[in-house]
Amino acid sequence: MPREKIIQLNRKFLEVPEKNDEGLDPESMRMVALALNKSVDREGLIENRYAVILGEAGTGKTVEFRMQVERLQDNAVTAFFIPIEELAANGFDSCFSSRETEQLERWRTQGSGGKRETGAPMAGKH
Repeated sequence: MPREKIIQLNRKFLEVPEKNDEGLDPESMRMVALALNKSVDREGLIENRYAVILGEAGTGKTVEFRMQVERLQDNAVTAFFIPIEELAANGFDSCFSSRETEQLERWRTQGSGGKRETGAPMAGKH
């Protein structure tokens, strides 16, 4: 999808607690997280080494990840998009083109100036 046709959203992502001692259903947990303002924006999300994004089909997860990888690459940050199905079927190293493999190896050997999490490979589910 061309960039000029995409409406930029200021998405917020909810942090799901590791424990659910209250026995709340997922919708109740979402409401509590919203009420307590336990959300993180896109930049906060990228600071994590790993993130899982769950959502209904067609809500823009794949588009969001592809756009963010493009944005990071435009800012000279090493980033990759790998559909989770491809990762599961082919394994990590088989998901890269020869150019991406070179970028990955350069990233692995040079690091990213102490900001390894920012340049961490990203995987998305669609």
